[in-house]
Amino acid sequence: MSHPITRRLAEAGSVLIVRETTADAARARINAGRAAGLAAFEVALSTPSAMEVIRDLAADPTLLIGAGMVRTAAEAYACGEAGARFLACPWNEPEIVPAGKRFGACVLLGALTPDEVVEALEGFADAVAVFPAPSLGGASHIRALRTVFPEVAFYPSGGIAAAEAAAYRDAGAAFVGIDVIGP
Repeated sequence: MSHPITRRLAEAGSVLIVRETTADAARARINAGRAAGLAAFEVALSTPSAMEVIRDLAADPTLLIGAGMVRTAAEAYACGEAGARFLACPWNEPEIVPAGKRFGACVLLGALTPDEVVEALEGFADAVAVFPAPSLGGASHIRALRTVFPEVAFYPSGGIAAAEAAAYRDAGAAFVGIDVIGP
């Protein structure tokens, strides 16, 4: 975990996935996450006005705001300009890496299999996003990947509740994307 943002994400432990139908709903979800003690948030680019939400919240030094579903270099550059501290793509899209590096953002590229993990690392990912982790065996899948890649910072997400995050971290995830805050 050489990137400083990767270390901060690991310290946070959980990242709330923010995928809403309006910018106001996204802000309300982030406020609910903050009230629950969370400080790291991934705003999905499918959220209307996602860049505006990222820009507004990235100014708060107590928060760690990133962008999810980053698919292209143009999107990655826009996220960097908006102040996103990390860029996540659920597949291996090396096109986003140069923008992340330019803005000092942590880049998380997606992988499910060992071959894909190697491809993400060869693409200069700072961490590996495992999506959708629950459909591939959940925490046991992360544990299995860690046996082969003990040095990799894994970021599982995709339908994970806050109550399940500890099991993923115990299995070796560096940090966990959660979709559900409460029980």
